[in-house]
Amino acid sequence: MGKSLKDLGLHFNEKGSLNDKMGNAFQFVDQENYESVGEAVNEYIYDALSKQFKFKKLYFDKKTKETSSFVFATENYLTASELIVFINGSGAVRAGQWARSWENFVLASKLAGRKIAIIAHSYGGVVVDHILKCYGNKEGAIKGIMLTDAEFDRSCLEHLSDVPVVMNFVNYIPNSKTSAYSEDAVISVYSGTNQHVLTSAFAKDAIISKLRELHFD
Repeated sequence: MGKSLKDLGLHFNEKGSLNDKMGNAFQFVDQENYESVGEAVNEYIYDALSKQFKFKKLYFDKKTKETSSFVFATENYLTASELIVFINGSGAVRAGQWARSWENFVLASKLAGRKIAIIAHSYGGVVVDHILKCYGNKEGAIKGIMLTDAEFDRSCLEHLSDVPVVMNFVNYIPNSKTSAYSEDAVISVYSGTNQHVLTSAFAKDAIISKLRELHFD
């Protein structure tokens, strides 16, 4: 177990900024420190999801929890009429692993009458097209796919009888005359920033608005 944010002399203020004991914003020192802080932030988020928001920790492989990857889900994720799936960017989990876990956690439940939205960042888009190629859009349950500056293979939509709304909030202006551009059922929209790591934060309000248009509460 690595050091906590408290051990490192850091905390999040009321605005969500990571500060030191003097109230100064976190500054990059070196790679080792950066990785230690990253691990501490991960544990902070995991703890908040479990204790504050009451999410369940679901392991991909229950037999080897020590080395298994995992996801967090609400108690009613198998039965809720609306489900939003968040998929992160690159990391320890490969696309194939994510797709198989999707099968265990989501497709194992009844999909008829359910509405599913997927929000994926960066390499998470590769995971999404892998899921669609392997499993399609069963029962037409996936209504919307919101991507943030993600890699995404449009060809995965070609064989679907029920094509969901797909939007990719990118870090560049996709068309010289407008901030939005549509190609092969995928709408590319300027997120509002040219920094890849900030596209999710900048696109948040637009994503929420679009999901409401798709009748997600």
